[in-house]
Amino acid sequence: MFGIPKSFYWGYIAIALFMIGDGVEQAYLSKYIVNLGFSNSQASLVFMVYGIAVSLASWLSAVLPEIWGPRRTMVIGAVWWIVFHIGFLTFGLSNENYVLMCILYGIRGVGYPLFLYGFLVWLTYVTEKTRLASAIGMFWSMYSVGIGLIGTYLPNLTIPHIGFIGTLWISIIWITTAGVLSTLLIRERGKTVPKSKATKETSSNAIRNISGVYKNPNIIKIFIVRIINQISMFGLPVILPVLFIDKIHFTSSQWLQIWGAMNIALIVGGTFWGFVANRIGWKRQVMWFGCIGTGLATLFYYY
Repeated sequence: MFGIPKSFYWGYIAIALFMIGDGVEQAYLSKYIVNLGFSNSQASLVFMVYGIAVSLASWLSAVLPEIWGPRRTMVIGAVWWIVFHIGFLTFGLSNENYVLMCILYGIRGVGYPLFLYGFLVWLTYVTEKTRLASAIGMFWSMYSVGIGLIGTYLPNLTIPHIGFIGTLWISIIWITTAGVLSTLLIRERGKTVPKSKATKETSSNAIRNISGVYKNPNIIKIFIVRIINQISMFGLPVILPVLFIDKIHFTSSQWLQIWGAMNIALIVGGTFWGFVANRIGWKRQVMWFGCIGTGLATLFYYY
């Protein structure tokens, strides 16, 4: 169904659950930091440090599954996230310690790509090439279900009762559940998943991967496109809460509903564009719809 290997259904659910936990703060954290008395630029710096950590970990998430195996990489990512999330809440936000906010939130960011992209690498091992685009499309749909739909509307329900910090503590439940599902219920079949390799072999393999980037101009172009995409995607929830709430004077609830509506479209789009890419090709879809189409839509949204 939808190009998804049956053995991976629970993995997709785990992705959604993980992104609920990881995403509950996305639409409101920058506003909360500003409310603590920090400037907009300081709030943005917290997210910048996080983005740097995620970038480094995203590259490692393609290498580490070959060392430890995808399942272990996902479990390590979940445990890592929980440990540093507790540190971020306890020593950073609760103490209003800006330096520790930057450091611990950034370090926590390492866990997110290890879990998500560890699963994505695993998925590419076992999915037939002709069905890979739709399987990956469903991956991004479940990602959006977690971070964009439930992760956005859940704070709308919990913040009035237990506050924003209480909502962040609940995140640990979602991440733990996702880690348990990925450990116990994903059953890989089909193509063989690479087994763990020796540390020395792994290090040399990692170096070859780095050098391979510079030898292939197409990979560099893909990186640039992805960076531009990520700037827009993750820049919006940093600046829009302050814009809508402080400048346009919407309520926090109204802003969360707007952000949630945007992410509902991502859920449908993730599945739909996966099937389109299977038919017209990935490059054509990314160029005309992902880049030009999204750019025009953003201008319409602004004006």
